[in-house]
Amino acid sequence: MAQKSLFPHNNLEWSIRNNLARYEADTTNVRLRLNLATMYLSSGLFHEGGEAHCTEALKLARKQLKEDPASDVGRLIAALAYLGKDRPESASQILAELEEDMSEGSMFQLAKGLLHRSLGDMNSMLQALETACHLSPEAWEPHLQLGQEQLRLAEAQGSFFLIEQAQYHLIQAIRLDENAANNAGLIHDLAITCHIIGRYSEAERYFQRLLHVPSYEARARKRLGQIAYRLHKYNNALNHLRKYLQMQPDDSEALAKLGLCYFNLEQYDRAREVCRRAILIDSYNHTARHTMGRTLLAKGLDKEAHRVFRENLDMFPEHIPTYRYLVDLRSSGDQSWLEKALFAEVPVYTLQPVSPDQDDRAM
Repeated sequence: MAQKSLFPHNNLEWSIRNNLARYEADTTNVRLRLNLATMYLSSGLFHEGGEAHCTEALKLARKQLKEDPASDVGRLIAALAYLGKDRPESASQILAELEEDMSEGSMFQLAKGLLHRSLGDMNSMLQALETACHLSPEAWEPHLQLGQEQLRLAEAQGSFFLIEQAQYHLIQAIRLDENAANNAGLIHDLAITCHIIGRYSEAERYFQRLLHVPSYEARARKRLGQIAYRLHKYNNALNHLRKYLQMQPDDSEALAKLGLCYFNLEQYDRAREVCRRAILIDSYNHTARHTMGRTLLAKGLDKEAHRVFRENLDMFPEHIPTYRYLVDLRSSGDQSWLEKALFAEVPVYTLQPVSPDQDDRAM
């Protein structure tokens, strides 16, 4: 039967305590030692144990290797523990020694994937993780790792194809094992893929599950605020963003989104104040400046709005929404003036050097 899990996950905290007590009563028991090391490794790599539990796994692996230097299991646990502690050089030497005998094992390929990630070789990382999925198609951990790494690359590269691939592997991980369904990191990343591709109801449902996970609550609140805003649920967005800002008060992006919520609810004074705070934190926050200009315009303060729009356009000449408001404000319905202004301004912008971060067509 196909292997459904590479590591132990059920009742992990209790299992570690129970096996630790048994092992301390009989430190010569090799089976207990390796089982306990694997439990620590599982906690460190896939749950909340982190580097501390990887350190415990490494201690047990070293003890095993001291007694039996040829132990392949002990060496592989040590390599994975080193990777969990961000020590790729130590892991690389061990994995090179194991290549001939263990390259057909999915746990070995998983370790290789983690090693290539640490060394910055993204193509080799993806290849190793795909191999791990092929070798153990019913094990959820390789699917989890591959999906998470594809998501990170997709966000960096703006690749919609990789987002879809990431979502497939993350869903596979949940389908294969109930332990995966309780993995907060997996739920978080799956929610992000849904958010990016516009499956907002699913994204909302997944992020809601993270509100009671302390290490993910802030990120979930921010995303839920963004989704609610996108769905025009401005009061819901306000609720999530205000709670998020209680935890992360200096996030100018969230403040700007909060200002947009107030603006759409016609609470212009609050919108203006929130945008002012965002600009104080980040003077280059064009969303906050643009929203402040719209707020001033809504209150009939045309001259102040003109100044804010002009400043924003000076900083971000490619920001078309600001340009549109500024043109509307300056033309006051005079189409002949508008036509002359465009003929005068467009040639000036087309002569400007275009940076890789700017859209020359929009400019």
